[in-house]
Amino acid sequence: MSETPDPTAILRSLHLLRSADPAERKQAIAVLRGLKADPRIHQVFEYLCQKDPDAGVRDLAQRILHEQAAPAPQPAQAAPEAVTLTETAAAPPPEPPTEPTPAPAAAAAPAVTETPAAAAPVPKTKRRKKKSAPSSRQTRRSQAKAARASAKKSARPRPPVQRQGNYFLLNPANAAFVAKEMHRLAETRRSKSGRSTFSVIAVLLVVVGVLWGLLLPRWLPWYQLRQDGVSVQATITDLLVRGGDSRYYAVYSFAPGGDDTPTYTDEQRITQTDFEGLHKQQTITVTFLPDSPDISYLEGYSDPGDLSRNWLSVIAVTLTALLLVLLVAGLLQRRQPRAAARATHLIKGEVVTCPGTLDDDGDYNVKLRYRFRSPSGRMMVNQSSRIRNDLKNAALPQPGTPVAIYYRNDQSYQVL
Repeated sequence: MSETPDPTAILRSLHLLRSADPAERKQAIAVLRGLKADPRIHQVFEYLCQKDPDAGVRDLAQRILHEQAAPAPQPAQAAPEAVTLTETAAAPPPEPPTEPTPAPAAAAAPAVTETPAAAAPVPKTKRRKKKSAPSSRQTRRSQAKAARASAKKSARPRPPVQRQGNYFLLNPANAAFVAKEMHRLAETRRSKSGRSTFSVIAVLLVVVGVLWGLLLPRWLPWYQLRQDGVSVQATITDLLVRGGDSRYYAVYSFAPGGDDTPTYTDEQRITQTDFEGLHKQQTITVTFLPDSPDISYLEGYSDPGDLSRNWLSVIAVTLTALLLVLLVAGLLQRRQPRAAARATHLIKGEVVTCPGTLDDDGDYNVKLRYRFRSPSGRMMVNQSSRIRNDLKNAALPQPGTPVAIYYRNDQSYQVL
C-alpha cells in the first residue's frame, strides 16, 4: 500500500494537475494515487482519463482507476485465514483421542512431545496452499485486464506524426512558431523575385532617358528666351504651307542691333488661324537671344509643336515619378530580406538517428540525435529526448529527415 501524502504534497499536486507539462501532471497523479479511495480524487482521475490532452496522462489515470476497481484488499483477507490456521495449530488436534490406545506409558510420552513438533509444519503447509491459490487467480485477472487495456489502446486511433511542412517536430507545441518562421523565410525567398522589378526599372530608365533626350533640346531654348531674351521688331517676309497635313509657317527677318546690323531670317510654325490673320510685310515682335540671334520666336503666336512637347513632358514626368517609386521600393525590398536573414532564428538540420523506447510507466520516449551547420560554419551534433505517446504506432523519422533548430549562437540552440 502507498503511504498517504502530507497535506502540503496534496495541495502542490492539485496545483500541478493544472500544469501544461504532461510530466508534472503525471507526477501529481503519482502523489495522489494513495488517496484514490477518496471520491473527490476519484472524480479527478475520471476527468483526467476523459479530458486530458496528453495520451500518457490519460493512460496513467485509467490504470489507477482500474487498480481502484480491482479487489485490492486481498492481503487483508489472507490475514484472518492465517490467524485461523494458527489458532487451529495451537488447539489440540483431533488426534489426541487416539493416543490413549497405546498401553505403554513410554510410548505415550514420545507421542506427547512429538505432537507439537509434528503439528507446527502442517499449518504452515496449509497456509501456503491457501495463499497461493488466490494469488494465481489474481495474477490471471491482472493479465486479463492488461490484455483488455492493451487491446483498447491498440484500437484507439493514433494521430499522425506531427510535421510542419517537411520538418519533423520533436515537440508538436512548436508547430505555430515553425509555421511563422517558414512563412517569413518563404517571403524572403519570394523577395528574390525583386530582380524582375529591377528589370522593369531598367526598361523604364531607358524610356525616360529617351523622352528627356528629346524634350530637353526643346525646353532649353524656351527657358533661355524667357530668361535672357530681347524683343525687337521684325517683318513678315513670307507665309508658307508645307506637308500633306497642311503645316503653316511664318518667315520673318529682323536686325538685332538696328538697321546698321546684319539681318537674321528665321521661320516659325503657327496655327491656321494665325496664318490667315498675317500677311507679308507685316510688322511683328520677335524675341531673340543676344548671344545667339539665330534663336528666336514670335511673341503672341503659338507653335502647334509646343502642344506635343507639353504632352511628352507630362508622360516623361509621370514615368520619372514611377521610376523613382519603383527604385525606392526595390531598394527597401532588397534590404529587408537581408536584415531578416541576419536576424533569423530558424536553421534547418537533419535527423541522424531517432529510436523510440517504452519506459517503466508505459510512456513512449523518443530520443532524437540531430546535426546542423551553424552560421559560423561549424557542424553541430546533439541529441534530445521527449515523451511522444502519439508515435507508438507511427513510423519514426528516418536519417536525413529535416528538423528545425532554434538558433541563437553555437552555445545556445534547441531542436523544435
